[in-house]
Amino acid sequence: MSRGARLSLLGLYQYDNSIFDGIMLPDEIDRDTFRDNLLMTAGELEILYPDADFMRQAIMSWSRMRLHTWECVARVLYEDYDPFVNIKRDETRTISEQRDLTGTNKGTTKTNENAWNDSSRNGVQTGVVAVDLTNTDKGWVTTNETFHVEGDSAIRDAQDIVRMETEVRTDFDLYNYIINDFIHRFCLLVY
Repeated sequence: MSRGARLSLLGLYQYDNSIFDGIMLPDEIDRDTFRDNLLMTAGELEILYPDADFMRQAIMSWSRMRLHTWECVARVLYEDYDPFVNIKRDETRTISEQRDLTGTNKGTTKTNENAWNDSSRNGVQTGVVAVDLTNTDKGWVTTNETFHVEGDSAIRDAQDIVRMETEVRTDFDLYNYIINDFIHRFCLLVY
């Protein structure tokens, strides 16, 4: 049973190439590259709205609604990071300790001094001094320590990291993400 006449995305674009003029895309996306890849991927699919004026407005409204989500995905995908470092943090630790150190120093000191300023008089005065000192050190001692932790929290081979990084870049292409979003919103996937 026939469903009647069908209009593909490429057919509508050939009729009115301004249908994508109002689309809003993240800064990381080149508009012409996106349009060309969308038409290559979904050009032969039947579209939901065959009216060019309505489709242009629908694309503009839909892209305005989805732009924040696409920008969030773009931030994740285009974040500059080191795949070999999965932990990075700064820690500050304060240690306070109370001290009560009391020490005593007892003893005698013998001194020989010249009683006159003129050394020719040979006068020498000798004295003995008794020393009884008590030193007390009480109070709080506070130490601040800062640690920088950076590295890999797991033991992983470089080959595993490269494999995972390649899978992320292959599976999560921003252009394809938005193209698939478009297909699910505007294309009839009934064959």
